[in-house]
Amino acid sequence: LVGVMCGLRGAENPRGSVFLDQVQGSTLMACIRMVERLDTRSANAIYWGYIGERARMLDIPFQHLQDFAIARLACLARAKPTDVASLQVEWYRLNRGDREVLTQ
Repeated sequence: LVGVMCGLRGAENPRGSVFLDQVQGSTLMACIRMVERLDTRSANAIYWGYIGERARMLDIPFQHLQDFAIARLACLARAKPTDVASLQVEWYRLNRGDREVLTQ
């Protein structure tokens, strides 16, 4: 899977991967570091550890349930650092009930 992902959009640039730039590479390495812990941590701990690492990389707070939900949405949306402010604005545009459902 990693080899396939590295080659995405490869025909656009013969000198390297257009897809696997520094940001994507950092994200991939964070994922690999978490998966390496499978023998010592639970799947739940690895999952939230990865979400927390992505939050750190995107400079998203990661202390409250709301922070966890925003960080998870950022991962699902493949957000880049430039996307975080608009993601947070959209979070607060959700009605309170929807935000509560997403933090349960």
